[in-house]
Amino acid sequence: MKTVKELQELKLDAYYFVLHISIDNAASGHAAMAMEAAVEYIEQMQKAQGDVAALQAWKRVQAGFILAEGLPTTPESPSLVRHVEPPFPRTDFEAAVVEVFIRKAAVAHKIHCNSVLKIGRRTLIEWLEPTAFKETKWQMEFLHDLGSCKPWVIKGNSGKSRLTRELAWEGKMFGSFTQTEVEVVKRWIDSLGNPDFDPHLYWSYTGRKEITSKQRLGRKQDVRFETEGPGVAGMDEVRRTDAVGLVELGLEMVRNARLSEPKDLKEALEGRDEAFAITMLHLAMRPMQNGPLLFGLSRAFVELHEAVAGSDLLSPTNRTVLQQIARRERESLKICLEELKGDEKRFAESCNGYTLGKAEIARCFSSR
Repeated sequence: MKTVKELQELKLDAYYFVLHISIDNAASGHAAMAMEAAVEYIEQMQKAQGDVAALQAWKRVQAGFILAEGLPTTPESPSLVRHVEPPFPRTDFEAAVVEVFIRKAAVAHKIHCNSVLKIGRRTLIEWLEPTAFKETKWQMEFLHDLGSCKPWVIKGNSGKSRLTRELAWEGKMFGSFTQTEVEVVKRWIDSLGNPDFDPHLYWSYTGRKEITSKQRLGRKQDVRFETEGPGVAGMDEVRRTDAVGLVELGLEMVRNARLSEPKDLKEALEGRDEAFAITMLHLAMRPMQNGPLLFGLSRAFVELHEAVAGSDLLSPTNRTVLQQIARRERESLKICLEELKGDEKRFAESCNGYTLGKAEIARCFSSR
């Protein structure tokens, strides 16, 4: 009706909206049809599955109505409201960040003995007491107080939060959290930007079994790496489920060739020309001094990786893995190459490394 009045004030024909108000009336129009459909659905649920299922269906209808209208509360009589203890963790973000701090509490407790930092109702050393931190109520209070502790946490903005800055490069706590753990903390902080949103409310209200985002997506939540980030991998590498690197790929080629697998690097080099391998190891021990030369060698080996990835020496799956490794290597080396071009001497050293690597690779294949 508000739209109709506004159009009339502007001397515009409001008949279209007046007609819709009539057609959508709750007695015989679209609204009545929708109401009838909802009633029939609930009655069918009652006949087929009983009163409990019918009540659940009715609550789902109510939840849908609230979603459509954008109302903050349910259209339920206050006398029927059940006060239920809120579940914890309430979100996947909370569950993930709690797991991170449980692991840290066991080893970080004594490290912070001299810390005077107070987070809400307790000091940091008190919060990190390992036995206490195992309690759900303790965890809930910790996240509540930490989430409200400015400037360490700025709700909804991990970029401005001091906690994430201290966990990043040049921060006082850099390296104490792995890159994946830092991302978990960031996602949790960013999720705090909408405190009124509780994804568990729908499930608790309707009485349905909750389906997590992991189950909805049907994905196994593994630690996976597509590209290297600025953080520290640490235990992330141990927890990886896709840990297929150059060593694993090399061992597969050994097995495909029906050769015995070497137990260590020494055994892998036995009976072969060890001089070049030893030279590379010595160069790698002084990466800053020999950087350009090592860079050139890396360029040569990237081409080898690309060639092997296009052959039948590996299974189709691992050929794809090697292609991805080579692509990431190529992209990273391209950035380094652009920087080296500005220094004639260092660029020449990298070219020497590239020539040396290419010659050694060619020699290895020609001697077989």
